[in-house]
Amino acid sequence: MARLTQEFATNHVVIIDDLLPADILPQLMAECSRLLANEARRRETTIRESGNTPRAYLSVGRDAIARSSTIIPALFANESVRAFLSKLAGERLERVPYKPEEYILNSATASGDTHGWHWDDYAYALIFVIEAPDPFLGGRVEYMPHVEWRKEDTEQYLRGLLTSSETRSAYVKAGQCYLMKANTTLHRVTPLTGDTRRTVVVFTYASPEDMTSDSITHTSMEELYPESSVEPLAASGGLTSRLRSWKSHRHDTPCTSWRCAAAVADRLARRASTCAPTTNSHGRDRSGAWAASPERRCAGTG
Repeated sequence: MARLTQEFATNHVVIIDDLLPADILPQLMAECSRLLANEARRRETTIRESGNTPRAYLSVGRDAIARSSTIIPALFANESVRAFLSKLAGERLERVPYKPEEYILNSATASGDTHGWHWDDYAYALIFVIEAPDPFLGGRVEYMPHVEWRKEDTEQYLRGLLTSSETRSAYVKAGQCYLMKANTTLHRVTPLTGDTRRTVVVFTYASPEDMTSDSITHTSMEELYPESSVEPLAASGGLTSRLRSWKSHRHDTPCTSWRCAAAVADRLARRASTCAPTTNSHGRDRSGAWAASPERRCAGTG
């Protein structure tokens, strides 16, 4: 775990293999497919606050997900997932105090679709890749770590960074996820260049500092998701309480959506202190992914 934590501290991005048990992943993918079919809206705009950079993709906002989904809200509410990510980040990750940023579903589906250069309002983002693009056709993550967001003269500032600083790149496969220090990492998803798709679920978490900051605005989020509400939704309460009461999971038995999330809690609670994901920041396997089923062995910690 120390090795992975150091890697994240250096790169502000780290790719994680097998965060979800293999039996849960197909159910999450099916849920995302259904949400996109029934709830997606097309977003095409430029965001002034990030330097007039483009956004073009299909998206489902937090409120629609909360109304029509169970797995995604349950994973966001899962304390063991958040505890594991907190160990990785080296500080406690908090639930964001602004509900529209809790989780969203984005899907780039057409040539030219992109999520242009930007920073996030809150410190941490966990991005779970549901569909990965053809590696020859764009959709890569590009980023510059340890770069603060300057909200005045942002376009000029951005141009200076892009002409004078090194840009890193990573390809993230379907089923992988990556944790990013998103408020101090300039990042984008490169435009698709052909007939391919990239679909992700984005979970957002706050740092302790974020919880008392008066500098966080939601201008770009409100521009992209004007339909989102800042009011809490009742749908997640019962789900969270059921998660807390769920203690075990049989891996040979089909699970309901909330039990699927509880399986993640059980899996991570047993392994977070001793097992580390085994991919580096560019997704290359070091020694075999950490256990996603009872038969697989943990990779050594370092």
